[in-house]
Amino acid sequence: MKRSFSILLFSLCIYISAKAQEINWFKGTWLETKAKAKAENKYIFIDGYTVWCGACKLMDQETFSDSDVISFINKNYVAIQLDMEAGEGQKIAMKYEVDGFPTFLIFNPNGKYVFRAEGDQKKDLFLTTLNKTLNKEKQFNAPGYSASIDLAYPDFYKDAHDGSGNRKYPKTEEVTAYLDKQTDLFSEINWAIISSFYAGEKYTQFFLDNIDKYKNLYGDINQKLTILIYSKLQQAIAENSEAKLNDILALTDKYVTENKDWMKIYYKIGFYTGVKDWNNEALAIDEMVEKEGYENTIYINML
Repeated sequence: MKRSFSILLFSLCIYISAKAQEINWFKGTWLETKAKAKAENKYIFIDGYTVWCGACKLMDQETFSDSDVISFINKNYVAIQLDMEAGEGQKIAMKYEVDGFPTFLIFNPNGKYVFRAEGDQKKDLFLTTLNKTLNKEKQFNAPGYSASIDLAYPDFYKDAHDGSGNRKYPKTEEVTAYLDKQTDLFSEINWAIISSFYAGEKYTQFFLDNIDKYKNLYGDINQKLTILIYSKLQQAIAENSEAKLNDILALTDKYVTENKDWMKIYYKIGFYTGVKDWNNEALAIDEMVEKEGYENTIYINML
């Protein structure tokens, strides 16, 4: 009897220890998550994933299983994992323009959206990111977002976030036609449209002319900049125009606030790969390796 009790106690200790080494992912609704965060005076951490996302699985297997990451998240956040193609996760993806995975969204204890990060991150980089999320100097203010996650988006925007495996993206002409009918291009819904799709040069220029206002309303404008610049990159490749590549590099210099040197190299690699200029492609790759080392050159294969 005594031996059986000892075995039971030992098993219980192992179970408790194992539970202590897991992130305490909260299973409630979005409203319950916000209420819990406010009551406990903790930030909200959303791990936005999809079931088919390989990088998301790597985060689960490697980074989210690290004891230092687990301790940091459990101490500082009410943490939730949301499938960005289902239920409330899909609604949050549409609201905050989540199109790449994993995406990490951070809200303060009052439920205000204050930080965003993206992509598979190893332990050290991720801990650096997490520390930034709690640093008010690194946070943004985004008063343009309402509290609701149920908004009346146009059908083409919903189709682009379809969780059934049938995502359908609108043509530029459809987006432009929609925006041409709008009276407030700064509304929350219209910002979702503008930030998610290329809508022609007219709305590209409108965005750039009003970039400070959009930033003041919605905080993170990096996705829109990326979409805009990538669209210009495709045009430069199609026309084999180094002049347009130089315009892209100048645009990056002017508007991108973080990692601009890295992004400029990335765009150069993309351009020279696209036009099959292998000599200049090799020089640009050498430039990236010299700047970043071999660890980050995996992104070259994404072009």
